[in-house]
Amino acid sequence: MLKKYYIESPFACGPHIFRAPISGQLYALPSWTPLPEGTTREQLVHVKPKWLIEFEANKEVLVQEFKSSKGDITYKVNQRGNKYNCTCPGYKFRNRNCKHIKQVRENIQD
Repeated sequence: MLKKYYIESPFACGPHIFRAPISGQLYALPSWTPLPEGTTREQLVHVKPKWLIEFEANKEVLVQEFKSSKGDITYKVNQRGNKYNCTCPGYKFRNRNCKHIKQVRENIQD
């Protein structure tokens, strides 16, 4: 089994291998961790920092779409963590408790 190298990287693509042009030394970027000759990308394990894990966990996710009563507009209910928001006018003007969010919450309880 090949040795694994755990490299912390705040980038979504994870670490990369770089060969220094003058010395020929292999490094894992972005941490500039020296690697032995023959190391492959498959041996690098992407370790995400805590802030990035928390950020990704709090991404806004589309939960459901609703057509307006006339059918010409689509309203979207999104979720971030345990909070919902909606793109409809009722969400903005009725204390953020519109019928679309109520319906999504009812569907989750069923």
